[in-house]
Amino acid sequence: MPDVPNFQPQCASCGLPPVVQWRRRSADDPTHTVTVLACAAHGITRDLAAHVHAATCTAPDPAHLPACGCTVEPIDPEPAFPAAAPVALPSGW
Repeated sequence: MPDVPNFQPQCASCGLPPVVQWRRRSADDPTHTVTVLACAAHGITRDLAAHVHAATCTAPDPAHLPACGCTVEPIDPEPAFPAAAPVALPSGW
């Protein structure tokens, strides 16, 4: 988001306050993503918002909502953390 005093994020379609955001590949540099914000009327589904979208994604075009018209990237699996060793608590806990 821009580092501007009193900056208020807005829906990409109509300028209302956003209720959902998702990431889209940059058309200029496909290794980077840009944030897309949308209000309730122009938002995609929560499940779709969890994915990174193609640079050519049509959302938030109302003609395609609540879908988006692109093939989304798969979600990266959660990293596996080693199990923590049990800790003995002092008496009184």
